[in-house]
Amino acid sequence: MKESEITKLTQQYHEKMQEEKALKEQVLKNEKYQKFLLDVVEHVQGTSEDFPEVQDLLNRYKTLRDANDDLTKRQATHDIETEEKRQVFSQFSKERANEVLNRNNEIATLQKHLEGQAMSTLQAQYNVDSSISNMSDKVLQLGQIL
Repeated sequence: MKESEITKLTQQYHEKMQEEKALKEQVLKNEKYQKFLLDVVEHVQGTSEDFPEVQDLLNRYKTLRDANDDLTKRQATHDIETEEKRQVFSQFSKERANEVLNRNNEIATLQKHLEGQAMSTLQAQYNVDSSISNMSDKVLQLGQIL
C-alpha cells in the first residue's frame, strides 16, 4: 500500500512539475505583452491622461472589441434585410414590367381594332359617296330625259 501511494504521489509530483513548467512558459510568453502594454501606457501618459493604468487600456480594448462585434452583427442583419428588400424590389419591378407589356399589348389590340373600324368607316363613306354619285347621275339623266 505504501508503495502504491509513493508511486501515485510521485506521478502527481511529476504532473505538477510539468504543469508548473507549462505555466512558467506561459508567463514568459505573456511578459512581452505586459511590457508592451506598460510601454503604451507610458507613451499615452505623455500625450494624454486617458489611460493611466494598464487595466484602463484593457478596458478600452474590450469596449472597442464589443462595439466592433455589435456593429458586425448589425451589419450582418442589415445585409440580410437589404437582400430581402432587393428581392422584393426585383419582384415588384418584374410585375410592373409585365403589367406594362400587357397594357402595351392591349393598346396594340385596340389600335388594330380602331384601324379596322376606321377602314370600315372609310369603306362605308366610299359606298355612301358612290351611291350619292350614282343617284346624282340618275337624277341628272332623268332630268335630261324630261
